[in-house]
Amino acid sequence: MSRISPGFLTLITRHKVLGIRTTSSPAACTDMKMILLVALTTVCPLYTVALAQVAGVLVESKDRVLTVCDILRDPLGFDGKMIRLRGRLSGTDEGNWLMGAGCPGVLVTDGYVWEPMIFIAAPASRGQIHSVDFAYDFKSEERGRKRYRELLRRLPPSCITWTYVGVFETRKEWSKLMNGNPNGFGHQNAAPGELLTKEVVSVEAITGCHR
Repeated sequence: MSRISPGFLTLITRHKVLGIRTTSSPAACTDMKMILLVALTTVCPLYTVALAQVAGVLVESKDRVLTVCDILRDPLGFDGKMIRLRGRLSGTDEGNWLMGAGCPGVLVTDGYVWEPMIFIAAPASRGQIHSVDFAYDFKSEERGRKRYRELLRRLPPSCITWTYVGVFETRKEWSKLMNGNPNGFGHQNAAPGELLTKEVVSVEAITGCHR
């Protein structure tokens, strides 16, 4: 594991060297935190997340790809956040869902067992919880569908995954019922969460999956 020399730590923590005077100003403190974070992570990128937490700066990994199972293990932890989500795509005339694999019963609310799936929604969907400042990139979908058709020549749909970027949303409580079941998202309110989609990132074959 990479190490940071004591001399380097001494250097970057001296406010005279950094050019920041000691002050109680919140703005100056934030500047200090940012310079400390940038300096340390430049030397040792492995410490990026831990150092960000120490500095009080939120660092999000835009390249981290999450699965449906990852999200549904802690749905409120991802509520309202921009994420990169991957899964098998299932669809009908009523809409599309990303399906989780290998985590049946991953989410239970008030005794109700949800199917591991997330509804794919437009960023201006009726009834959406969070407001967003982006529109759906239809050209990214065209590219995705072209790649999907290419993969279908040698693979079944179950061997293909779609990766989307968007804002995930779910509900904080499920007391409201629709036809006796919790009020979820998508067709028949069947999904425990939805993704307000920004774009299709990739369409890929699942390694080792065959007809």
